[in-house]
Amino acid sequence: MTGRANGRGSRGARRAAAVVALTVLVPLLAGCAANNVAAPMCTPESSLPERLLVAQSIPDASLVPCIEVFPAGWNFGGMTVAAGETVFTLDNDRGGFDAMKVTMTPVCAIGDARPQQVQGDEIGTTKYVRPIETGGRILPATAFYRYPGACVTVEYRLAADAPSSLFAEAGTALSFLPRSEIVAETSERIGEILCGAEAPPCPG
Repeated sequence: MTGRANGRGSRGARRAAAVVALTVLVPLLAGCAANNVAAPMCTPESSLPERLLVAQSIPDASLVPCIEVFPAGWNFGGMTVAAGETVFTLDNDRGGFDAMKVTMTPVCAIGDARPQQVQGDEIGTTKYVRPIETGGRILPATAFYRYPGACVTVEYRLAADAPSSLFAEAGTALSFLPRSEIVAETSERIGEILCGAEAPPCPG
């Protein structure tokens, strides 16, 4: 009796998750933009619909950008997802609104940005940084992460006199998930099979 109740509850939870995920995917698949979307957190316990949206905005992307953690003073600004592009921002109590802007597109032009060694959560990407020099300090202005299927551009919109620590804090907020993990999670939690990288090809 208890087992049946738990089973019904588990199936109900999966169905509810599927309804939510498919509801937020409909505007994207129809070619429209999804605005005012919640934060795409990296943790598997939350944000599956948001991760799905980001993953399906560019199905060929092997990695999906997400928020690992909010350092003290940092908050989610907002996210817009459309076919071919995802944009989300972070606000800072000292750096202002949209202090960091993250944009995922199929390709990006890095210009004169310089190669930089990747960190643990950036493995699988090729990183470039375009620095700025202000007040005798050299700080990142824009970072680019290239990887199979997509490119992520991170713009630091902090004031020139902002503490150097804010740039470091912003860097800890962003991480990347292999798309294969989202494909597996979607299949396990809501019984849906994604198309694209690490999954069957998308139609067309």
